[in-house]
Amino acid sequence: MRLPDLRELDRRLVPAAARRLRAAVDAVEAVRRRGLAGARTARTAAATWLTAAAASLDRRYASSGPLARLREVPLVGVAVVVAVLLAGAAAAVVLTEPPPEPTVVSPGGDNLVLRTASLGVPPGADVDEHLAQARVLLEELALRRPDARFLALVSLDRYLPVGAADALVDSATPQRAYLRATGLDGAEIVEVPFATAGSTSVLPALCSATASRKRAEAESLRRLAAAIEPAGPEQQAQQAEFAAQADRADAEAEAYSGECPTLFALVVEAEADVLRALLDRESVRGVEVAPAGLTATELVVTPLAPEAEGRLPTGTER
Repeated sequence: MRLPDLRELDRRLVPAAARRLRAAVDAVEAVRRRGLAGARTARTAAATWLTAAAASLDRRYASSGPLARLREVPLVGVAVVVAVLLAGAAAAVVLTEPPPEPTVVSPGGDNLVLRTASLGVPPGADVDEHLAQARVLLEELALRRPDARFLALVSLDRYLPVGAADALVDSATPQRAYLRATGLDGAEIVEVPFATAGSTSVLPALCSATASRKRAEAESLRRLAAAIEPAGPEQQAQQAEFAAQADRADAEAEAYSGECPTLFALVVEAEADVLRALLDRESVRGVEVAPAGLTATELVVTPLAPEAEGRLPTGTER
């Protein structure tokens, strides 16, 4: 078998292939040069248009009037730019800062910052320590600003009949009352805002309405319990839970009946010396003063249950 002559193939094929490759390279280079030339032309046209537009604006707005001063004195323009930057930075700082906190006169100094509009012993705080600090503040306010009026949370050391509210607060103006059935874990706290400040006469009627509502809840829960077929442990547990809730609703209804001994806290408004006098009442456990200038609707109140003692855990039932 005769092998092909490779040198002859080279002489026949390589020169033609080289010519075709060179032609392709030249074509690509020509396209690249045309593209660069087009880009340069476009940049030149854009620069020319921008220059003309800038010149037109300069003739229209900066050749006379206040802006002409910037051309004559460049430092004025620099000062304007710096002033704008400083104003923007100052605005950013002001907008990101928290609003100022309300202040009242403080013990041992010119001012004391009341850092929150919340009243009540916070979770994790010791009840006695918190109420002792509130007492110090109130005594200082009564000494320095006896005639200044403040909102305050009055915490009681026992549950009182709602009819005792008027005699309890005396010359202070009641704004809210807090009611709760005593001796029941998870009992509902009923907040009563007074539509007319000081109108505690609505409390007995509200107790009657609450008692009726709780009895209706008990009946509804018992119907739910009866509708469950105790086919397994889960159904039996659910049935028992509904029955327990119904018993608790009945107990709450009983607590809101008669004299309704459910009152355990009040929000009142009065002069500092009047609030200080409330601390001497037999059933008053503590008085916490709110920052001056707030309304009752602006307060966040967590009333303290009379049975709460020691350090409150997070999420405690009060």
